[in-house]
Amino acid sequence: MDLVKRYDRIAPKWSGLISELGFPAAYRSLATQAPHVSTGLICDVGSGSGALSQAYIMAKGTNAQFTLLDQSKPMLQQAQKALRLHGHEAVAECCDLAEFVPAQLFDLTLCAHVIEHCPNAANALADVARITRPGGHVILSVSKPHLCQWVIWLRWQHRWFSADQMKGMGQRAGLKLVSIVPYQTGVPARVSQGYIFEKPKGAIHDRCHR
Repeated sequence: MDLVKRYDRIAPKWSGLISELGFPAAYRSLATQAPHVSTGLICDVGSGSGALSQAYIMAKGTNAQFTLLDQSKPMLQQAQKALRLHGHEAVAECCDLAEFVPAQLFDLTLCAHVIEHCPNAANALADVARITRPGGHVILSVSKPHLCQWVIWLRWQHRWFSADQMKGMGQRAGLKLVSIVPYQTGVPARVSQGYIFEKPKGAIHDRCHR
């Protein structure tokens, strides 16, 4: 079974599963340190059930327009329903990140545990940068090295990256690392951490235009 079909099947339970593991609280700690986009455009890449978008709304009280990008329609439906409870009618885009060409670039791009599942994580991060406007920001949650990653890998066949690797990939994507946000407790503290990147004004990268 491919990854998208697996997420299709687990979509109704996904929000509860990640809540049990403590990820919503970790995402709120990341969102608290993220730049405040009061209005404008926000994209949640690989939105899943919308946990990182919800965390951002709860932390910042934004009135921005959200676009949810995911290859799983059931996940998108769950995410739209969740954001609606926060007063946001999000636009859903069911497609692959590499093929996504937005009408407008985003002021803020959110991306939680996505690039480590992509065939080429560096290219995926470059595509995240591509859809972000110069002067905008990218907020990532990414798997980090830890012994228990091998247990997770048995199910998801993902990868994990050190802070230095993430900084290097960001630079190649035309992004400047602003801060690293370690998670403080539970499973998230062991297996992942947050990153805040800025796309400098005037930045040009060979994957930023198609």
